[in-house]
Amino acid sequence: MSAAGGGAEEALAHALAGMSGSCMAMLLLYPLDTIRSAMQTRAADDESSPSSPLDMVAKLVEEQGVSGALQGLYRGIGATMGTLAVSQAIYFFTYESFKGAAERFRNSGGGKPRSPSALETLAVAYAAGAVNATVTSPLWTAAKRVQLWKASHGAGGAAGEAKDPPEEPTLLSAMASVVADEGVGGLFRSLPVSLVLCANPAIQFLAYERLRAALTGKSGRGLSAVEGFAAGALAKAVATVVTFPLQVVQTRMQAGVDRAAAAPVSAGSPDAKRDAASAAAASAEAVADAQTPADPRPRRPAGAWEALSALVAEGGAPALFRGMGPKLLQTVLNAAVMFAAYERLLGSSRLLVAIALHRLAAGGAKPSAA
Repeated sequence: MSAAGGGAEEALAHALAGMSGSCMAMLLLYPLDTIRSAMQTRAADDESSPSSPLDMVAKLVEEQGVSGALQGLYRGIGATMGTLAVSQAIYFFTYESFKGAAERFRNSGGGKPRSPSALETLAVAYAAGAVNATVTSPLWTAAKRVQLWKASHGAGGAAGEAKDPPEEPTLLSAMASVVADEGVGGLFRSLPVSLVLCANPAIQFLAYERLRAALTGKSGRGLSAVEGFAAGALAKAVATVVTFPLQVVQTRMQAGVDRAAAAPVSAGSPDAKRDAASAAAASAEAVADAQTPADPRPRRPAGAWEALSALVAEGGAPALFRGMGPKLLQTVLNAAVMFAAYERLLGSSRLLVAIALHRLAAGGAKPSAA
């Protein structure tokens, strides 16, 4: 990250560059995220589901052809890309704003400028992540539901489905469905886990800042695309391994899978059908027998600890690392591509933001027509 000042203009430039780089990386690597989510949400005793990313892709191609497999792997990308753009813009803007404020406070006494400590960098990155997680939690919950929308609701769905299945949900319709089934709190079910997982970007940005400083020294230059790629990949690998078990719990809570394990839900509700078919979204398995018995009593969704306990009881300790292979591949490559693009786009973003703000200022300064 640049050491430049932390004014609003600089923060906006970082937000634009970070958002653009993140969306480019997600577009390239989205299929890996779909596979990872499907592997994390499948039941441990579901022997019919593919056990590896390659098996899952091969089964999709066998059953749906290359075109159908690509459509399945990119299912829900519109919702995810929209959510990612908002999320990354908020994170980078908040991070640079907090970083600039911390720098001004640190050097307020005058004298030789001091470099930030590791603790300060961690605190700034964590605070930015907490703001981002709180604001975007409803969007990510809805995006995960869209991504895991079951195959039986689309073309080539499970046997026994109606010939005219419901349309694929949008972000807004998914959010409305969650509120209808679980209340407004359902949109924030995974927030406690997400707040803990803010340690992931905090560790990532600490490692990236240290690697960046080591590569550039006191020259103040930006990283090359290759340097940004390598530094981003290594920083994200460290952060992912440390926090992966909680990411599994977060994914299951966002998808609603843990609620089926914690307590039965009404089989006739839309949410029960979504929960029963989460794993089938990527494997195209029939899920009619996966619905839970009807229960008219309202059920409270499981919390993070209940979800973690249910996951360990279901598959043991290995379940905490289910899908780690595709997750590592996806997140490490994602971070590498994102930081490489970010470093290259930052200069252009500064120019675009400066031009936009200049035009806004010029437009506001024009006298009104008589």
